[in-house]
Order: sequence, then C-alpha cells, then structure tokens
Amino acid sequence: VKFVMDEVGAVYPKIHQQWADKTGDEALAHFCRSGLAAHRVELAPEDCPYLDADGKPAKFVVRTNEMATLDVKEGCDRYGGDAYFGADWR
Repeated sequence: VKFVMDEVGAVYPKIHQQWADKTGDEALAHFCRSGLAAHRVELAPEDCPYLDADGKPAKFVVRTNEMATLDVKEGCDRYGGDAYFGADWR
C-alpha cells in the first residue's frame, strides 16, 4: 500500500475501521457479519442445539466444514468448523 501511495497518491479509500485484535471473538463476528464471509451467513435452524451467550438458540451460522478438504499452503491451518452466533452476533 505504501509503495502505491508514494507512486500514484491517494487512490485507496480512507479506512474507517480498526481491528486491534484480529483473532478474538469480536473480530470473528465482524469478519462473518461484515467481511469476506458475509455472503455465507445463513439463518440457523429453529431447533439449533447451539446456544448464544444468553442461553437462547443461535440465530445465524457461517458454515465452513465443506471447505475442510481444500488444499492450503504449508504451515497454514485448514478451514473447517461452523460458527454460530446469536441475534446480537455474540
């Protein structure tokens, strides 16, 4: 980014968000709700056995188990696991 900014100027949009902790629960929820996984969000089934922080059935799910068979670069972890969220994305 610095190279491009130095060579052609401010072609990138301003950054309006800060992700101080990219590995925490809040970052995962943001990634799933508003980031690259947003197109994979589904409503969780009404009889979902997974509960949110308030003990209510999860409202949303991002399914990635089907990606567990994809090849990844050496040293990287495989995809896999489904992420369930309550209505408040916790």
